[in-house]
Amino acid sequence: MLSVSDVIEESVEELQPLREAVAMCIEQLDEQDQFIINAVNSEFLSYEQLGKRLGVSKPHAWRLKNNAYAKLQQLLTMHPLIRKKVRVVNTWEQSASQWVMHIASFATEEQEVSPEKLQRIIHVARVCLFDQDDVPVSLLWTEMGIEAIQELRMRNAWDSGKMCSLLASKQHDYGHGNITAFGLKGVLVRLSDKVERLINLKSKKSKAQNESLLDTLRDIVGYCVIALMINDETFNLELGENYANESVSDWI
Repeated sequence: MLSVSDVIEESVEELQPLREAVAMCIEQLDEQDQFIINAVNSEFLSYEQLGKRLGVSKPHAWRLKNNAYAKLQQLLTMHPLIRKKVRVVNTWEQSASQWVMHIASFATEEQEVSPEKLQRIIHVARVCLFDQDDVPVSLLWTEMGIEAIQELRMRNAWDSGKMCSLLASKQHDYGHGNITAFGLKGVLVRLSDKVERLINLKSKKSKAQNESLLDTLRDIVGYCVIALMINDETFNLELGENYANESVSDWI
């Protein structure tokens, strides 16, 4: 379980943003899970006491506590600030895979992308990066990736494992330089191009002459993952020696 104590020799002032991040993750849990986390961490209730509070047996209280902590650990693991402070991955493909799975876990619907929503996200990110010289919140990239994955699901063209392999394969070929040269601004420009291409292909309702609509949707997911990896400072990690090199030729 990740905790603030995993960060060694930090001052109170330096730890404050991390504590706020942990609190924010707890707030994302449902009411019962929040109660369980606070009861165990702050009130130090035993499982028997927790069970009485919840109206369940002691073994069931234990299971509920484990489930609540598992949900919290997932939120903590994917928070960019915590990922910067606490080493949660060792290789490029590990981080990319975590972000792919994270985005896909929220993309539960099977529906077409909303062009208006994608353009709105691009606009917000552009104002943030180019006009305000600031870093957009990670949720922007996640929301855009969700949109793309949901349409891929609708078209029976989504496979989380193959998406991870595709990203690792492309990273092997491209390396870091093409992204680090322009950072998030470069990623945003690429994403804007993909969104406009997607909208244009849909408006024509004809087969693409080059890159397919599915390729465009996957590229949107890929660039969103890269943006998230830049945010949490894992993009510059190296690929592991034994990174998954599963063939995706039948998928692309």
